[in-house]
This record gives sequence, structure tokens and C-alpha cells, in this order.
Amino acid sequence: MSSYQELMSQIEGLKRQAEGARKQEMAGAVAEIRRIMADYGIEPSDLFPARAGKIKRAGSGIKTAQVTAKTGDVIASKVVTEGEAELVAMSKKSQVIRVATSEIPSLGRQTQGVRIMKLREGDAIASGVI
Repeated sequence: MSSYQELMSQIEGLKRQAEGARKQEMAGAVAEIRRIMADYGIEPSDLFPARAGKIKRAGSGIKTAQVTAKTGDVIASKVVTEGEAELVAMSKKSQVIRVATSEIPSLGRQTQGVRIMKLREGDAIASGVI
């Protein structure tokens, strides 16, 4: 049976070996991308228009939720596409709710959200999954 130190040494050796293999594979992928770009006459500015000055607006993102003292902080978010899915939320005091995502109204941008669960005094969301 191997000792702890021997196993740790083997792990470090495998990490170095994996890193070397990753670098080698990455170099091959980059070379293939460069070859394809040359074959089709693709310039870096075609792939990255923001760096070439083609995009004029600042990339500040899209404001999707209006956070106020009433609503509190956004603790989690997830994009849900059309289809059958369920949201299950659980509070720290063991309150659980299961809701079909199709039952949650879709709102426009910069809204204050939809209440899914009314929490008891001093309770907070512990987890949620879709």
C-alpha cells in the first residue's frame, strides 16, 4: 500500500502531465483555427468587432431587475426557455414550494419581479432549483 506522501507525489506528477497535455492540445487547436482563418480570409476583427471599433455603444449590459429596499437584493437568477420546468424553493425554516415555470408571469425589463413564496418573519431562502 502506498503512503500518503507517495500518493501526493503521484498526484502532483499527474497534474503536471495533464497541464502539459492541455497546453499541447490547445496549441494544436489554435494552429487549426489560424489555418481555417487563413483559408477563408477571416480577420480577427470579423470575430471580435468590439476590439475593431465596430461596436459604438459601451458594453454596459442590460438592466433586468429594479433592486429597491422593498425587493431586496437579487440572490439568484436563471434564464428559463419555453418548456415544462419546475421551480422548487426552500427556506431556512423548512418552508418549501414547487411551482411550474409556466405559471410564473413573464415580465418586461426593469421590473421588481414576481413573488413566488411569502416568507415567515425572520426566514430567508436557503436554496432553489429549476
